[in-house]
Amino acid sequence: MSKVTVLGGGGWAIALAKVLNENGHNVTLWSALEREVEALTKERENKVGLPGVKIPEEIKITNDIKEAVKDSKMIVMAVASSFVRSTSELLKDIGRHTHYGSGEKGQRSDVQRHTLPGICVRQPFDNESCPLILFRGWHQRGQCLL
Repeated sequence: MSKVTVLGGGGWAIALAKVLNENGHNVTLWSALEREVEALTKERENKVGLPGVKIPEEIKITNDIKEAVKDSKMIVMAVASSFVRSTSELLKDIGRHTHYGSGEKGQRSDVQRHTLPGICVRQPFDNESCPLILFRGWHQRGQCLL
């Protein structure tokens, strides 16, 4: 199957990476935090964000954004809401012309309440056409929307 990159190292990113892996995709998990990448690679688990859930060995874990997105057919944004815009900026020159999935969760303080999550992913690309899929995992008061 195709290569898919999941951006983020928390519980939601790992859950999405596992589902994509179980569905036959070649998955790379990226985190900006070197210490997090080291812990995830060594333990194959996020003991705080998703304790007891092992990350399959087939899932590659890296903090090199260029390596993570190289040849990806889809990039899934699953970083904390407060980092969506800055992470999207990292992709501006290397992640064009691919499909994006926005799995951000939580409420952002720097975006108007009515703004769709995907807008923050698209903005660094100067509103060029970039296919975007939105899916949510959190709603008010911790309710899970699947």
